[in-house]
Amino acid sequence: MSYVLLVFIPVVVSATFFSNHYLKLMEKTVIEDSQQTSNQILVNMDFIMSEAKSAVNYLKYNDNLLSILKTYSDSVRGAYPDIFDQLRLDEYMIDIFKSNSNVEGIYIATNNNTIFHQQKLGALKSDYAFYLDQWKEQLRLSKEDQIILPTHEQEILIQRSNTVPHVISLISVIRDYDHRTWGVICIDLNVKAFEKSLDMVRYTSGSQTMLTNYSGEMIYPIPQKVDQQAHEMLKEVNANEANMKDGITSFKLDKQKYIAVSSESSNKNWKVLNVFPYKEVASNVIKIRNDVYMLFGGFLLLFVVGAFVFSRYITSPVKRLILSFREVDKGNLDVKIDTNATDEIGLMCNSFNKMVHNLKITIRDNYEMEIREKEAALSALQGQMNPHFLYNSLEMISMTAVLNNDYQCSEMLNKLGNTLRYTIYNNEKWVALDKEMSYLEDYLGLFRERFPHIQSEIAIPKELLHLQIMKMSIQPFVENILVHARNKDFLHIQISAAIDDQNTLTVIVSDNGGGIPPDRLALIKKQIKHNPKRMFQNVNENLAGSSTGIGIVNTSKRMALEFGEAYGVEVNNVNDGVVVKIRYPVTDPIAL
Repeated sequence: MSYVLLVFIPVVVSATFFSNHYLKLMEKTVIEDSQQTSNQILVNMDFIMSEAKSAVNYLKYNDNLLSILKTYSDSVRGAYPDIFDQLRLDEYMIDIFKSNSNVEGIYIATNNNTIFHQQKLGALKSDYAFYLDQWKEQLRLSKEDQIILPTHEQEILIQRSNTVPHVISLISVIRDYDHRTWGVICIDLNVKAFEKSLDMVRYTSGSQTMLTNYSGEMIYPIPQKVDQQAHEMLKEVNANEANMKDGITSFKLDKQKYIAVSSESSNKNWKVLNVFPYKEVASNVIKIRNDVYMLFGGFLLLFVVGAFVFSRYITSPVKRLILSFREVDKGNLDVKIDTNATDEIGLMCNSFNKMVHNLKITIRDNYEMEIREKEAALSALQGQMNPHFLYNSLEMISMTAVLNNDYQCSEMLNKLGNTLRYTIYNNEKWVALDKEMSYLEDYLGLFRERFPHIQSEIAIPKELLHLQIMKMSIQPFVENILVHARNKDFLHIQISAAIDDQNTLTVIVSDNGGGIPPDRLALIKKQIKHNPKRMFQNVNENLAGSSTGIGIVNTSKRMALEFGEAYGVEVNNVNDGVVVKIRYPVTDPIAL
């Protein structure tokens, strides 16, 4: 009883003391919660808009597309574009539609109002230049490179349907690297992209959440569909904007006090505005305070019982966890804690089970890797049958062929010697890309002597030839083509390479050999996709009877173990052949 009194009396006194401050505290909490929610909404809105801005930036930094706009900026006002220029810009706009389902229309206008456009619904009005001039004037008045227009119908179009979507428009100036203006672009986004984030936010029955642009105009909800009170709220907030402190202000409307919380986007294009009646916040606080007093008695009654049950609930799995750790310490990796709990203790038990499982896999993988390294060393040792004797013998035979005027035989022997020297004598793990390509040229040249219908093309930019790759990581894919498609009437093999913006070197091997049978391709992809650190154990049995299939999968596994799962091999059937993409990390980025 004394324990209960020691807990009860201080709590009651403290609750009574802080009740007078509770209202202000709750008001502050509501405001902070509103700001946090608004910031999250801004993040969502910025993400939606960033996709449209990315499309705009792509146009600005694409010299080929800018050259089209420059061409028509000097032509007759409203000139009809060339069909090929129209097709190039149509391709750019169609890509935007494919990548962003929220886009309803795209309009690109040059300085003299030559227009390129694509839209989901409707047709362009004959007086479209009027709307283009309006956009340019709004940009000029805003003194910004980009503006956002309030929710509206697509007035530039003649609509042929009763269901006309409302859109929010992003309008941007198109400038080149020298900051010269070559036109404007407008991207219409369906308002449904914004509804999910905004419509679910409503703090009280009388609150209102709005999205406004740089000039204080309502972007969302649709201005024509909201009641007059929402417009009056926005008018009062704009009038009190100068008195805002940390984005917070208050005002009176129809003798009722309102609190307004405004959060501005980082790109200054829009704001999220939350307005809620002060009396509704206060009434909720008072109700909550009374509910706390009513529930406190019952809570106190259950406190002692709950503390006892909770202590048992906590200590029991902790004891089992300690015992399991002791078993692992003794070397027993088969121990497992069975638990259905989803709390922190359950998370600890599940993490322990995963740790033990991963430890078993790591030990097994390290053991298997050690065995493979020893087997590879033994195989290399068995293959080194005095290479100098072999090379000298091939050189002697080649010279004999030259003396007998058999130059074709001499060339074949030289290619064979080069391939053997690269594979047997060169023990480097990493080689320059040009060395690997020289080896493949000799390798393919030997095949062409037997199969003249085989043609090959190696198209590697000179600036990439010095980059380092894993030795013999491309040959298995070329061999796979030669083994399975060499009987085709005309076989063409192409090898190319490029570097993407992620600093990844991709070597592409392609052919026209008819492709890999779907069931076999699915098996190879499954082996490649499987955990790279555990794939070796099943390759031989799953791809039995095909050394090339095993070589493809093993090469992918070598790269995954060396560089990580972000790199490796991708195999696909494309048109009438196979395309293999081999990804390496760029080992010399400074030289690029």
